[in-house]
Amino acid sequence: IYERDTTGDPIPYGQHTVTQPKPGEDLVLTIDRVLQEMAEQYLADGMKEHRAKGGSIIVMDPMTGEILALATSPGLKFSSLEEDLSGGGDDALSLLRNRAVTDLYEPGSVMKIITAAAAIDAGVVGPNTEYVDTGIVYIENVPLKNWDDGSYGKQTMTGVLQNSINSGAVFMQQALGTKRFQQYLDAFGFGKPTGVDLQGEASGIFRRPEDDGYSPVDVATQSFGQSISVTPMQMMQAVAAAINGGNLIAPHVVKARIKPDGTRVDVPPQVVGRAISPQTSDTIRQMLGAVVSQDPDGWGRNPSRYTAGGKSGTANVPVWGTYDETQIVSFIGFAPLESPKILVLVKLDENGDGKTGTVAGGPIFAKFTDDALRYLSVRPEKGPSAVSR
Repeated sequence: IYERDTTGDPIPYGQHTVTQPKPGEDLVLTIDRVLQEMAEQYLADGMKEHRAKGGSIIVMDPMTGEILALATSPGLKFSSLEEDLSGGGDDALSLLRNRAVTDLYEPGSVMKIITAAAAIDAGVVGPNTEYVDTGIVYIENVPLKNWDDGSYGKQTMTGVLQNSINSGAVFMQQALGTKRFQQYLDAFGFGKPTGVDLQGEASGIFRRPEDDGYSPVDVATQSFGQSISVTPMQMMQAVAAAINGGNLIAPHVVKARIKPDGTRVDVPPQVVGRAISPQTSDTIRQMLGAVVSQDPDGWGRNPSRYTAGGKSGTANVPVWGTYDETQIVSFIGFAPLESPKILVLVKLDENGDGKTGTVAGGPIFAKFTDDALRYLSVRPEKGPSAVSR
């Protein structure tokens, strides 16, 4: 700090203060470079196969909140940094943001995981509770149909997840009631930042009864992932809580800090709340296992070497109070089923082939999971190399 004249030059014998620099800390990241490379390659291949304009693959340890890999596209490449940013404008600036924490989207049927967890935790339904699906439910005279316009007849709540039945999600939401359902949305972390140690995190949005323009249709559609906007990181945090015993854990990418003197300070997992009971979490894991193991059409969402659970999502993009034909598809899953080591979100934006989250995202999850758990030295549970117990 120094005194200067009108030309900007230091004034001789003026005030002059020097603050000596201090060495900064080194960071140890949770990111595993091998899993990161795998995630980037699987994302690139998936986008090419399904003609998607963008996407994300996030890999988390659901017990600790450690982010093991985080791939997003499109993104900045240092190999073409000058060329990518030379044009300026919004397109260039968009390459600088981390879409996993800044971009909002409607998750679609992945949200049925949270609806089922809430309803079971509150005791208003169980996995075998039955209802009759007629293919349509009316809320305020507004018809809400199933994703395929089909009807499934008598179903259990497990069947609702297996067949991704919208009316079944509304059935669970109505059993909870609006106030209690949205209290669970709060408990799962929706509508606020996760606290991940990355810049630019968005909060997410869902309409409440006290908000302008609210309609009972809003909360009904929230149950199956419409009228609610989330970030990919929020979805990871919520589903992690659903399967890890009920703990809402802050995602993080910093594992430890190394001080200038070499002292290591570990960053412990941070539990920020409890979403559901351990018993409910156990039930949800089994229900999601039934979703993945039911593969009658050879969709390929079931890993070949490990037990797993998961759920797909397919949502159109909202535009001025309605939806266009642009799709965002996703699949979120975990493995192994009884003791999850990884939680994986596969998300493809604007896939040109029009395939659903099950067909487009499920196989990417399954193949990535087999490769990732083999790399992490997790003993196979299926196949010729599995060991009987």
